[in-house]
Amino acid sequence: MPSTPDKTPKPLFETHSLRVGYPGGREIAVPDFTLCAGEFLCVFGANGSGKTTLLKTIAGILTPRGGDILFAGASGRRPSIGFLPQQGPTQRDVPASAREVVRSGCQSTRLLRPFYTAAERRRADRAMVRLGIAGLASKPYHELSGGQRQRVLIARALAAPRDILLLDEPTAALDTETAADLAKILSATAASGIAVVMVTHDETQAAALASSSLRLP
Repeated sequence: MPSTPDKTPKPLFETHSLRVGYPGGREIAVPDFTLCAGEFLCVFGANGSGKTTLLKTIAGILTPRGGDILFAGASGRRPSIGFLPQQGPTQRDVPASAREVVRSGCQSTRLLRPFYTAAERRRADRAMVRLGIAGLASKPYHELSGGQRQRVLIARALAAPRDILLLDEPTAALDTETAADLAKILSATAASGIAVVMVTHDETQAAALASSSLRLP
């Protein structure tokens, strides 16, 4: 008889005694956890509990202060990671079109090439269609609403192939309807096999969206 395919989600990384923090600042102990492909993990905790710091550490922006993040991506490679930080005033004033912002998500794969390849342009276009913003392609980014900007930035994070999408308070400052629409998009993203890690203060939202959750002290 033919063997049954193994549908067990593949672990992308696991943490062991991980401590995070900024140089010279306090260290925050993170409970051990494993992230698998297609998982939707919500991270919540009080202000100052280290949620953003944890995301930056997973993304490689910060170095762990102790312990380990053991990556085990597809084919033994480090998984590719897209990171969407909280929006600040500088990000909102980007002098580019929505399409240009989304395409910039491919920059890490361009190396020294001055132009995007046809494949990269197609991926960016598909990401915009997926996020329902294809009609905004030519519109200046700074003229978009808060919800539209968040969709553009998520499309940017997905424009290059990703295994993990890290999001820091993506629904903050959005109205209830826009936040609910964005939550549906993120759920669909996880269902497609991309692991989603989202920081939120909203435990009700976490319970509705997450396949797992992590609380920082």
